[in-house]
Amino acid sequence: MGQGKLKEILEECSVVLTSTYYPTPWCIGPHLHTVIRVLFQRVPKLRLEREYIATPDGGQFALDWLVNKGPDDLDKPIVMVIPGIAGGSHNNYVRHLVLNGQTNKCRTVVFNNRGCSFSTLLTPRMYSGSNTEDLSLAVCTLSQRYPNAPIIILAVSLGG
Repeated sequence: MGQGKLKEILEECSVVLTSTYYPTPWCIGPHLHTVIRVLFQRVPKLRLEREYIATPDGGQFALDWLVNKGPDDLDKPIVMVIPGIAGGSHNNYVRHLVLNGQTNKCRTVVFNNRGCSFSTLLTPRMYSGSNTEDLSLAVCTLSQRYPNAPIIILAVSLGG
């Protein structure tokens, strides 16, 4: 990892980047790790607040904000989680990423594409991994609302 402000922000927001990884000795190989995690990991119960953002073409997408306790720090880093194809804030892996953001003292939000994660599709235009207009609008919205807060985008699979 390089040096500078981004490195400092990433290290501050994610302890996992600076700690040593020790794989579970009895769970050999990445495939078994995936299966075990799906079978035994609990879905975190998180309080999310949904915000709909209108798009210029009459559509909408949803931002699901983790409701934080305590005072609001406008300069706190923002972690935006972008789920994989057809995923959303209801998915187990997304909820764990959101929880990790909270653990690392970041403001955390999930970007839910049009028509995904139980949001209503208002236009014939659906989510497409090759179209980044909605994501660009989401990032611009966050940048305007929190001008001094660094934005870290964490994308999974086709979300990235």
